[in-house]
Amino acid sequence: EILVEIACLLKLEELITLRLVCRVLLKSAGLTSVMKDYLTTFKVEFLHENLQDSGDSLTGLAVRKNGDVYWVDATHHRIFKFCIKTWKTLLVTGERDYKHTGLQNGPLEQATFRNPNALIFDKDDNLLVVDYRHHQIRKINFKTGMVESLVGSDSGYLNGKRETALLNGPESFCWDSNGNLIIADNGNGCIRQLSNNGVVSTIAGNPGKDRTHLDGKGQHAEFSLPHSITCDSRKGSNRLYILDTVRIAKKKSLCQINTSGNVKTVVNGNSHPDFCWPYDVTCDDKGNLYIGESTGVWKYYTETGDLFRLRTSVQIYSIYSIVYFPPKKKIYLSGTKTRDGGAYFLMTIDVSHYKRNEERLDFGKKREDDR
Repeated sequence: EILVEIACLLKLEELITLRLVCRVLLKSAGLTSVMKDYLTTFKVEFLHENLQDSGDSLTGLAVRKNGDVYWVDATHHRIFKFCIKTWKTLLVTGERDYKHTGLQNGPLEQATFRNPNALIFDKDDNLLVVDYRHHQIRKINFKTGMVESLVGSDSGYLNGKRETALLNGPESFCWDSNGNLIIADNGNGCIRQLSNNGVVSTIAGNPGKDRTHLDGKGQHAEFSLPHSITCDSRKGSNRLYILDTVRIAKKKSLCQINTSGNVKTVVNGNSHPDFCWPYDVTCDDKGNLYIGESTGVWKYYTETGDLFRLRTSVQIYSIYSIVYFPPKKKIYLSGTKTRDGGAYFLMTIDVSHYKRNEERLDFGKKREDDR
């Protein structure tokens, strides 16, 4: 703001010089990309603005290679997709009459879920589903049209082969750079790993009853209610980021797990009053995080620790699910446009860095003339 006031008093040539000086200063401080994002108004594109017919709890987004967007209606135990070519919403699987009849695998038309909470595609284009109330990770094979249980059966805590391992209310998952499936086991307060050879183990956390939020290494660390997870899967990184809800304080913190299994809180909800209720987190191809929160979308620079809310072309609230889609360099989001809820929407935000034009120079010249 101070620079804008100074710019109003300068001639055009002086303003260009000031701008070059600012760029050098920002670059030397390592803040060039941060300031570019901070000064940018990100364009919002709505794919669907009224999804009431597709359930009242639009969560768990996943984007397929062809651009189709899948999400879960957790309340009514169903999974939908938005076809990008036809712009139509279709039911993929789940009970159509909103009634729960128990777990059932088999054909898509007959399979049942109970409070599915997250989705992700594997390398073979199968859709994995977090089935929260059934304490399982399920798999949808689109080639065969069949649904099967991948890991978990009853509620519990047990490592070992995926056929016998137990989970307790899993809420989210992600892939790491080695092809392992990392699971936020909410009920057990642990971060679990399903290796690519079918073995379940615990990366961090302790499934004790009186859990709190505590940094540490491996099982010496504690998570209260881990509910969203993403991975910086760039080569040589493989760091995990988890959103954890502290039961008593009802505050959410962002934690990091490095390759050595050390858990460190990088954003404490108690020290950021505006960052009060984040729902979901995703990582872009540069290792930075986008967080869907009750007040909009936040960006966290993992290298510098900078955290700020994105300025968007449309005011948005209550982002329940967020996922980064590398081919388009966009984030896909679901949520509402009003503070008190209302109709759900599906939208995208282009988060690629815009090439800055010279409009601000013209604006500064006009302000000088007006003054």
